[in-house]
Amino acid sequence: MRRYLASSLASAAVAIVFSAGFAASPVYASQLLVTNGGVSVTSDDVEAERVARSGPPQLSMSLNASRQPAAAIVNQLYRRKMLADYARERNLENAPWVQARLHRAREEVLANVAVESKRAELLGQIPDVSKRAFELYQADPESFSLPTRVRVAHILLSPTPERCGEDLEAEVANLRDRILAGEAFTELAKAVSDDSATAKEDGELPWFGRGEMVPAFEKAAFALKNPGDLSAPVTTQYGVHLIQLLERQEGRQQSFDEVKPGLISRLKQEWIKAEMASWRSELLDPSKATVNEAALEAYLKSNGEAASRP
Repeated sequence: MRRYLASSLASAAVAIVFSAGFAASPVYASQLLVTNGGVSVTSDDVEAERVARSGPPQLSMSLNASRQPAAAIVNQLYRRKMLADYARERNLENAPWVQARLHRAREEVLANVAVESKRAELLGQIPDVSKRAFELYQADPESFSLPTRVRVAHILLSPTPERCGEDLEAEVANLRDRILAGEAFTELAKAVSDDSATAKEDGELPWFGRGEMVPAFEKAAFALKNPGDLSAPVTTQYGVHLIQLLERQEGRQQSFDEVKPGLISRLKQEWIKAEMASWRSELLDPSKATVNEAALEAYLKSNGEAASRP
């Protein structure tokens, strides 16, 4: 029975969750989703888990679109509840070491909540950074330039003991002549290219800029100006290539309106990071702590440690 639940709970939960309909609206009464002996998972459990994971409303709104499916949460809750029930049946929660862990876990949760709460508070206090964004753009507009990029396809013939040097170059030159005579580059790339990763994609490579390819390949690719242009045979450490230009985007200066959203987002993040660091520094300032030197030294000495301030 439990083996069946472990393997099929997710799909079962999907059916239960969506037939109950609680995920769509909070007005539905709590539904019993899964039960096993004294263990149960309800729709309220799932919603409570989501609240626990999301944190303050200011932080959770951005998580709504990507929140975990209800079926996955039901599955996780079931496993956790079953294991917790096993521990309770054996009275493990009253063991001193378990009580110490529960106490530590509570303080860790509260410490994390303090950070989340402060960050949520700061989100409502972010100043207008539009002026600063424009100042940054004006100070160095060239840093916001887009470089020239190209997208190409290539056919690669790698050297073999039977095919190398001038023979290999001649073979690539022959492929070039066949393409110029009307054969499809894409078909030849699939049929003869030794670059197996790109051959199945008609020889196509992703967009790239300068400095991303080996020098000889880059020079030949950027020398091509119009879509469909073919390079001469290009020799690199991988073999001999034939390159065809698919698209070219010339470098240009971006306007402030283009870069403004990214700049503002960056400045907001930097402001929050600085404010969080300042808040932590003030809150945790060790100079504000009162240290019982004698007690601390005695305790650390009993543990075989050198005394140090918090």
